[in-house]
Amino acid sequence: MITTRAPGKLYIAGEYAVVEPGHPAILVAVDRHITVTLTESDGVGCIASSGRRTVTWHREADGTMVMKRHSYVTRAIEVVDRLRAERGIPPLTFDLTIDSELEEGGRKLGLGSSAAVVVAVIEAVTELYGLGLSPIDRIKLAILATVARSPRASGGDIAASTLGGWILYRSPDRAVLARERTVTAAMESAGWQGFDVRALPAPTLDLMVGWTGTPASTQSLVDAVEQAGPADFDAFLADSDRIVHSLAGALESGDHAGVQSAVREARQNLARLQESTGIAIETDRLAALCDIAVAHGAAAKPSGAGGGDCGIALGTFDRGLLSEWESAGIVPLDLHVQEGAA
Repeated sequence: MITTRAPGKLYIAGEYAVVEPGHPAILVAVDRHITVTLTESDGVGCIASSGRRTVTWHREADGTMVMKRHSYVTRAIEVVDRLRAERGIPPLTFDLTIDSELEEGGRKLGLGSSAAVVVAVIEAVTELYGLGLSPIDRIKLAILATVARSPRASGGDIAASTLGGWILYRSPDRAVLARERTVTAAMESAGWQGFDVRALPAPTLDLMVGWTGTPASTQSLVDAVEQAGPADFDAFLADSDRIVHSLAGALESGDHAGVQSAVREARQNLARLQESTGIAIETDRLAALCDIAVAHGAAAKPSGAGGGDCGIALGTFDRGLLSEWESAGIVPLDLHVQEGAA
């Protein structure tokens, strides 16, 4: 039996820009997890997760996998299986059980559950086959699996869920990766030239997280911004890059005032994108979340694509702030940073 866990994530800055290859974002992993348990089986494999229909799969005589339904989980299994075949390793059949802490009452919290499950599944299946992949190679595999289902996914959440802690991330050119015919070629593709991920030091500021109670679809919001085609999107990208670099520098130098200033600027930049596209990134409840935090001396913004899900505040822990959030219908989440591997 193999058991793996992958944490959820929050975006601190760089949302929407990070979708474009080479543009940076800063994310943090949080201490709620997806847990995957793998056990070898004979003939037929089962994929089971609470609240969802059990999916079965099997192999043809030549070892080919046959799955009737496709999801992020099955794409993760398939990409590892292709690499296994390319390396000449005999196929196995197995069951997966998936448990999630990234939901509340059956509703996603916006903590990157799809990415976390891909990361945990890939770690489990690569361990089964003894592939001996580095964390960076597992990130690459997870991105390949994810873009097979969601081509515009940046992969930032995958990197955070794999490495933990605070990270600076730049996305690869997923369109180039998709043109490669083998997994081995895709992992060595020129499409990774703009890709980068590195650890950042955590600030001593408290990270407070509020949930609006309204789930949002990141893919739908990203697609909507792309279809809106704002004329000033290049200016948004330039401002986002500048803000992310400023935030990274402030984290590295321990400049907490600089960290808060960059977070405030990131909120303003998202507001300009909302105005130019007409797409509700900062909803009324997210605006209330941010404004309450600002009144208590924190810097705050929506986390991720917005439209619901979570907002973040960086400052000094304040029970009064959390109480006002609750009065405004915002659920404070008891989250802490999931530290990265030493």
